[in-house]
Formats: sequence, C-alpha cells, structure tokens
Amino acid sequence: ISPAAAAMPYDKLHWMNGVYLRALSGAAFKAAAAPFLAQAFDCSEADIQARRALDYVWPEIQTRVKSLAECPQWLTWAFQTADQMVYASLDLLIGRQLDAAQSAAVLAEAADLTASAEPFEPARLHALFAAAAQARGLRAGSFFGPIRGALAGAKVSPPLFAMMATLGRTEALQRLRRAQAELAQRA
Repeated sequence: ISPAAAAMPYDKLHWMNGVYLRALSGAAFKAAAAPFLAQAFDCSEADIQARRALDYVWPEIQTRVKSLAECPQWLTWAFQTADQMVYASLDLLIGRQLDAAQSAAVLAEAADLTASAEPFEPARLHALFAAAAQARGLRAGSFFGPIRGALAGAKVSPPLFAMMATLGRTEALQRLRRAQAELAQRA
C-alpha cells in the first residue's frame, strides 16, 4: 500500500465515460442528455423529451460522444431554422472534386428528391440519393457533401439521412434551397 494518491489519465476516464454512455438504453441516454441540451438551447428538458424527431439521431449521437457535454455540438443543427443557419464558409457547400456550379446542381437535385421522397424515412432517402449520385457518375461522398453542409452547416454531423428525417421535409427543403442560392451567387 502506497500513501500516494492514485492517478488515472484523463484520456482513459473519457474513454470509460464513453463506454458507460454507449451501454445506456436509448431512453436513459436521452434522459441523461436532456439537461445539457436544455441548457445549451434555452428550452426545457420536457421540450427535449417531446421532440420525437430526434429519435432518428439519438442512437447515432450515443455512439459518438464521450461525455454528455458533447451532445449540444452534435445537435446544434436540429435547434436552428433555415433562416438561422450560418455557413462559416461556403466551402462547406462544395463537394469533393466539384466546383460551386456543380455543387449547386447537386443541391438542386437534392431539393427535388427531398420534395418527392415517399416515405420520408432514412432508408428510402438513402436509396434515392445513392441512385442519384450513381446516375451523375459521382461518388457518394462528393454527392452527399454539399447536402450535409447545407443541412448541418458542418462537415461532421450525424448520418445524413437520419438528420434529414429529423429535420423533416419542409425544413430540409428550405435549407437545401437556401444553400443552393448562396452557392449560385458565388458561381
């Protein structure tokens, strides 16, 4: 027995906390994250719990965070409207190996697909968008990149189609059209 205090590296503690969070049930994770989101987005915990659309992304967030304090940064996009979206750089809206005009065309096609997708669920959206990328002869990442940027305002976000389903058709369309207009001005 040593009189020295035990020390544990913070990296390992973060990892252990992430393991604990991933082991929680979905409902327990949502309840634990609610206070952090309520504080960050100035709403009540009941409002967070009532947002059923977030159920599409909770499992994705749960696998990515190491602490509950990280949840707001993963969900900022879900608590903004299209009018509140601020693109730090229009480069977020340009796909890999695409120029501004090509990316604007991708966003226009994405808006058309979003408007007509039935049912508006992640699996159906993925199938439609993957087929559209293939029809254009583009890799999925190049096609999905401008769409992710338009919807989340970031290059890193939860999976694209879960995010679209969370936003809903109307909000997703508004963001896609706004981003397309901003890129069209640049092109």
